Amino acid sequence: MNRFNKAKRLTNSKDFNEVFNAPQQQRSCDCYFTVLGHFYCNEEKPQKLRLGLVVAKKRVKLAVRRNRIKRIIRETFRLLDDSNLTKSCDLVVIARDKADLAENQELFSSLNNHFKKFIEKSRDC
Repeated sequence: MNRFNKAKRLTNSKDFNEVFNAPQQQRSCDCYFTVLGHFYCNEEKPQKLRLGLVVAKKRVKLAVRRNRIKRIIRETFRLLDDSNLTKSCDLVVIARDKADLAENQELFSSLNNHFKKFIEKSRDC
């Protein structure tokens, strides 16, 4: 089973800050999510894809809904076929206001589109 283990997560503020402050930061936005990505093109890191989640209480008030959004993000990421990834990449998914009331299928579709964009950009790196 492909799990969302610690090796696939951004675990501390240093990891998040690398993505937020990256000079070659990639960005993908829609009404549900903003996805930021940082590719490690010139570094000799093992090929891996890591994910960080930002679902703010200010944007999604109820904990039940925040947890639902986080589960959907993790599941979409887990199902992602990272065999097409050519370089290491850190992604941070930031939930926006409209994600709170969206249907699950809309969120899955939105995230799949974002993740596919980043896989395509990793080939250009």
